Amino acid sequence: MQDCHVINQCLSLQLDFQLPDRFKLEYSAEDEAKSETPVMIHRAILGSVERMFAVLLEHYKGKWPFWLSPRQAIVCPVSEKSQSYALQVGWFAACFSTPR
Repeated sequence: MQDCHVINQCLSLQLDFQLPDRFKLEYSAEDEAKSETPVMIHRAILGSVERMFAVLLEHYKGKWPFWLSPRQAIVCPVSEKSQSYALQVGWFAACFSTPR
């Protein structure tokens, strides 16, 4: 049920009466004697990017799933001997690198 709530906040459908008029769009009506101005329909399945990330952040309560996480791997040295190697290969957990 909560996934449905996420979709309801992101989905957007809008009727645009201005752009067809600005582009002078017309179509022939059924009797073809009269031309009509169409109505443009805009759809955004995810809404704005900012809104989508806000909804995802709220949905996951700040703890991003693995596929969205900016930090997908971390090197944790298990002893002082492996700390220099951990610094060479990349990021490592700060709690394991506190100076004594």
